[in-house]
Amino acid sequence: MSTRSPDPYAAEAQPTERSNRMPSGSENSSIADRMRLAPCPASPNCVSSMASKGRHAVDPLAYSTTRRIAQKTLVDILSADSHVRIVDHRTGFIRAEFRSRWMGFIDDVEFIFSSKHPMIHVRSASRVGYYDFGLNRKRVEIIRRKLIEALVSQ
Repeated sequence: MSTRSPDPYAAEAQPTERSNRMPSGSENSSIADRMRLAPCPASPNCVSSMASKGRHAVDPLAYSTTRRIAQKTLVDILSADSHVRIVDHRTGFIRAEFRSRWMGFIDDVEFIFSSKHPMIHVRSASRVGYYDFGLNRKRVEIIRRKLIEALVSQ
């Protein structure tokens, strides 16, 4: 049974085109409730703001507006990219799929908005392969820059 978010800009989850299965540990049934992202695997093709240290660690995204405005702005940023598909969006949580331009590989990116602090935890991970040549880290930094620019201009 599907439930709709009361937000008018929310998207409903749909199966992916390439695969209708998310990587193990990324199921969304309780992730927003627990406010935790799945840990990164041992492979270097994942970054997370909930990783405490090492090659997987990345800073959370910060904002200085309301959580609702920050979330709407992030949705707008993701929606503007033709290679991004938002597959789950609800208050405090966004999951998006990023499709590579060349081979069509899908990477999963999840955002959890802290209920206590003006920050967004983020996890970006490749579904297949071992190395990502820094693409997931670069993606998070591009999203960070776009979010800062968009919020400053408001």
